Amino acid sequence: PPWQRIHQRILNWAMIWPVNEIARALESTTRGNQVNDVALSVWSMQCYKRYVRSKITDSPRGRPDRLFVPPNMADAISTAVFNGLHEDACGMLRDLWAPFGLQGPPKMILVLAKHRSDMNHWVVHKFSFAEGSLTTYDTFPERSLPDGRPLGWWFAIRAAWPEVVNEEAANLTQKVFRLHRPMQLGIDNSIAAGGIWRNLLMGSRAERSLDLERLRDLINTEVKNLRQRKLQGKLSLNVRIER
Repeated sequence: PPWQRIHQRILNWAMIWPVNEIARALESTTRGNQVNDVALSVWSMQCYKRYVRSKITDSPRGRPDRLFVPPNMADAISTAVFNGLHEDACGMLRDLWAPFGLQGPPKMILVLAKHRSDMNHWVVHKFSFAEGSLTTYDTFPERSLPDGRPLGWWFAIRAAWPEVVNEEAANLTQKVFRLHRPMQLGIDNSIAAGGIWRNLLMGSRAERSLDLERLRDLINTEVKNLRQRKLQGKLSLNVRIER
């Protein structure tokens, strides 16, 4: 089933990542650190796996219609788009959908990503196909340079699913919502972005309140479990994956 294929993708990443990279990710989940891209990728992909499973198995049954681009892929897609390699970006997007056995085209893409290359500034991008809109959610308290790359994703998205995206790229705009949370620490920026992303994935309002400490603990647990599997050499679900 799709959720097991998604889980196997996480385990495949862990096969490639050196043990010390996973150890660094685990360290980043402890208090006083910005949770890094590897840790966020592991936790968010596990959340996405559970979203897909609940959509397919809950009653009434539904169809997962949200494609998720985790942090470790978002950077690569933005770089490809920036360099005009739209075919490469298109392939990377498709690789996060069809190989999981997800049916039909997605209706929305949710991206959890660094803003530009700032490890302390994280955002969530929501691409809505029906509206041809890009909305970016940001809790970073300081001024920052804009990042024009996400708007360029539309070329790759339209190449991947031409039947559902008809808008002219020239007419597309990017709305930025700044969610001001006065009590939020700068060191919690990536967790806050992760919480906003999870709210949107589950159909909640982006600004729904978050328990950042609890979220940090959840991310810590996911990375710890993956590290354990890596050390034990248990990185296969023994599920037959058809491509």
